[in-house]
Amino acid sequence: MANLACSSSGKENQKDNEASGPAATEDLVAWYPFDGDLEDRSQSNFHAENVNAVWTSDRFNMENMALEFNGSSSGILLDERFPEVLTGSFTLTMWVYFEDDSRAVLLGSYNAANNVNFEKHTNNRLRIFWNNGEKDFFTPDNVMSTNKWHLVTFIRDKEQDMFSIGVDGKEVAKMIGSGTDIAPTGPFYIGRDSREGSTVTYGKIDDVRISNKVLSLEEYKQASVNQGFYIVNITAVKTENEAKTQSAALEYEDFATGYLWIPDFLSLSGAEFYSVYFGPFSSQHECELAVEEIRNKYPDSYGLQVSQYLTRVQINGVGKIKETRYTPGPETGLKIVHDESMGHMKSKIYLTIGNKQVFIAEVFGFAEMGGGDPLPEGTLASCRSMYTGAGTFICVAPSENGIMVYKGWSEEPSGEYDGNIGPNWEEFKELLYSPPDEEQ
Repeated sequence: MANLACSSSGKENQKDNEASGPAATEDLVAWYPFDGDLEDRSQSNFHAENVNAVWTSDRFNMENMALEFNGSSSGILLDERFPEVLTGSFTLTMWVYFEDDSRAVLLGSYNAANNVNFEKHTNNRLRIFWNNGEKDFFTPDNVMSTNKWHLVTFIRDKEQDMFSIGVDGKEVAKMIGSGTDIAPTGPFYIGRDSREGSTVTYGKIDDVRISNKVLSLEEYKQASVNQGFYIVNITAVKTENEAKTQSAALEYEDFATGYLWIPDFLSLSGAEFYSVYFGPFSSQHECELAVEEIRNKYPDSYGLQVSQYLTRVQINGVGKIKETRYTPGPETGLKIVHDESMGHMKSKIYLTIGNKQVFIAEVFGFAEMGGGDPLPEGTLASCRSMYTGAGTFICVAPSENGIMVYKGWSEEPSGEYDGNIGPNWEEFKELLYSPPDEEQ
């Protein structure tokens, strides 16, 4: 997780009333970014009330940008008109982080008339409880994990007459039969239902969105994971203590300050420094205006888009945008860092593009460059690690929209690894230049 901190008062929390990516404003019937307030940023204005939840850090480790629930009584009580959003087809998505495997109601109205619950159940399952149990839909066990942020998606598709559930952009279960059309009564809560006690979420929830359309799981993942945020960079320093000190010393009315570790984000240079900044800002236009103002006091400052795309976007003022793609070429390769700190050998694998490096995987064993034949077409670099008789392989190759990271494995039948046992390759992750179908 990013080493990133910032305060959360001031106009940096005034989100645009437009959701980036495919979940456009007209499709969102409820949207709770939880960026320092409980406002519904959709046009529905179903604002909320806090019931014992506390502000906490989000998946970027930004303070006061998500909500934490205590597992016994806390929740977010929604506007009494809220049930209007759960009629017909819809897509519900949110980021969640669980402290343990206890049951957790994520959004629910049990036990009101025609009640509906969306939950994490025991054994790390997800659940849709529709119309007081008319449909009671569970995923298989262990589709979730604790102490890690996940994007969960619940879909009701009337046209296809089905429910489906996704985790991190992949479908994990579907059920034929979408149940009776209902207008569930409230009250509705986020993080619980009308009950206190063991069904209350013990963990964190962030960025809750409901669309009145059925969108693909991957569309929602791309919209939520990659939309990123913007900062106005003031300086870069080598240590976190320096970053904390300089961030605290920055002064400018109405702007919060913070710092982040540059290698955590693909859109940044990869330099092993902490960026000290004003922000964050939710839109490019907001950042452009902030740069114009902040340069009156800090003339060398500039804006940056912080995201998981391989395009650097530097903002020098209103309409003054410079974009640089980190494109693969002869200088693209892999870097291996060995780590025995926990008593056994691990290897961290980094993608390098010139002076930029990006962490892509950690494998057991002593990794070495090369190996893995036959390699995927266009491979730029590869490495291998043998551990307890099996091989793990990583390679990178250009893709249409960026760089594809492949991961492979093989079983060593006997004896020493001779470099001739080819792995089973599969796509592991793709580092994109920009959001799908977005012009640069």
